[in-house]
Amino acid sequence: MNETPFLSDPEILVLKEHVCAALERFSPQLLEAGRRLLDRLATPNWTLEWYLPRWLGEAFGLSPDLIRDLVLSNVYGLSCIRLQDDLVDGEVDRASWESAILLASALHHLWLSGYVQLFAGTSPFWGYFEQFMGQWLRATWRSNRPPAVDFRSYEEEDFLRLAERGAPLKVCCAGACLLAGREELILPLTSAMDHFLVGAVLLDQAKDWADDLEAGRYNVFVAYASPQPQEPDRRESYRQAVLEEICLGQAARPYFDRIQRHVRIALEKAEAVDCPALRQHMQSFENQVVTIRDRLAEEARAWLRMATEQLFGLSPAEVPAIPEEGR
Repeated sequence: MNETPFLSDPEILVLKEHVCAALERFSPQLLEAGRRLLDRLATPNWTLEWYLPRWLGEAFGLSPDLIRDLVLSNVYGLSCIRLQDDLVDGEVDRASWESAILLASALHHLWLSGYVQLFAGTSPFWGYFEQFMGQWLRATWRSNRPPAVDFRSYEEEDFLRLAERGAPLKVCCAGACLLAGREELILPLTSAMDHFLVGAVLLDQAKDWADDLEAGRYNVFVAYASPQPQEPDRRESYRQAVLEEICLGQAARPYFDRIQRHVRIALEKAEAVDCPALRQHMQSFENQVVTIRDRLAEEARAWLRMATEQLFGLSPAEVPAIPEEGR
C-alpha cells in the first residue's frame, strides 16, 4: 500500500540529513542506498519510528539534545531492522543484496554507537535492549512459518507474539524512561506498545494478504479466513476463502474487532504515561481501523446487491437489503 511521504516536515528533513551525514562519514559508498531507504521509510506508516522518541522525550522534559540523540538512534536501529526484515522476507532483489547487507551493518553500528554514548555499560538499558532484540529475533525466525495454533484458537499470548516483530520499537521507550529517571514507566509503556503493535500487525496483514499469498508468505488474515495450513500450491483456495469471508461472510468484522480491542487496551495502559501525542496517535489509528472495517463491509454489501440484481434480473429497489453483520 503506497503512502504519501511526509519528508516535507522540517524535523524529518533535518533528521534525514543527520543520518546521511553519518553514513557518508562511515562509508561514502552507501550514501545513495541510505538516501533511497530513508525516502522509502519517510511515510505515515513510519510515524512512530520517527516521532515516538520525540513525543516521549518532550513528555518527560528531556533536553532537545537528548531528544535528538534518542530519535537518531531509533531511526538508525529501525532502518537496520527494516532492511533485515526485507532480506528475510525475500523483498530485496539479488542484485541489491550486497548493498543492503552492508547498509544494514553500517546502520547497526550507528545504532549501537548512539546508545553507547547515552548509557553506561552497567545501565539497565542494555538488559532491556537484549530482551527486546531477543523477541524480534524469535519473531523473525517464525515469521514465515505457520504457527502451531490455528488463528481461531489464539489466546492472548498468541496475539502478543505477533507484536514481537515490532519489539525493537520498544528500545527507545526504555531509553526515554531511563534518561528521565522513570524506570517504573517502562513496563506499562512497553505493554501498551505490545498491544498497539498487535493491532498494527493485524491491520498490515489484512492490507497485504493478496501480496503475501502471491509471494508464498504466511499471512494471519488468510489464516483467519481459512483454517487450512497455508501451502503454495493451494493459493487459489485461500484466495477464494478470503473473498467468501469478505463478500458472503461477516466482512471480517470479528477480525477488525480484535484489532480494535487491542488498541483500546493499549490506550488504557498508556494512561500511566502522560504522553498526549502517543495517545492521540493510538486514537487516530483506532479511527482508521473502524473506517476500514466499515468501508469493507459497505463494499461487500454493495457487491452482493449488484450480484443479486444481475443474477435475478431485479431492479435496485427490488434487491433485498443485506444485514449489517453479513449473512
